[in-house]
Amino acid sequence: MDLSSALIGSVFIILTGLPIYIINRSTKKKKEILMQNCKHELGITEPILEYDIWNSNESIIALTETKLFFAIKNDANFISQSICVQDIISCKTRKEFANQSATHGNKVIKGLFLDITLNDTVNSVSVPFFQLDSKNFMITNEINLADKWVTKMYQLHQS
Repeated sequence: MDLSSALIGSVFIILTGLPIYIINRSTKKKKEILMQNCKHELGITEPILEYDIWNSNESIIALTETKLFFAIKNDANFISQSICVQDIISCKTRKEFANQSATHGNKVIKGLFLDITLNDTVNSVSVPFFQLDSKNFMITNEINLADKWVTKMYQLHQS
């Protein structure tokens, strides 16, 4: 292999690898900032066992030994709530559909929620994983995340 081929290959690797590295670093920083804000806002002092962030780093769900936390940033508001794991009876996903076209009968998901039923049957909590609006116009990994947390809550009740 001659020097020019090695030089061109190195430049190509740098030009493609550097943007990927910068984007991943920026995303990691945003996740860390959201996690710190969430810990501060909710007063989380326990170690977090597992968490997921979605919706362009504006929504988070986290699990500690005793509590389930979620926080959602809407415009300027920061909606947050904590739930005692022992108070959770059941957990399921709920999809809301909107008819895209009356003639074709196509259904579009306009909302995806994680519905949590608590011990006192009067209260239930609904965590929005996706809501169709101008900012969120396409559902991506939210269905898998919601299903993952349903499974996680089921596993907690089994142990």
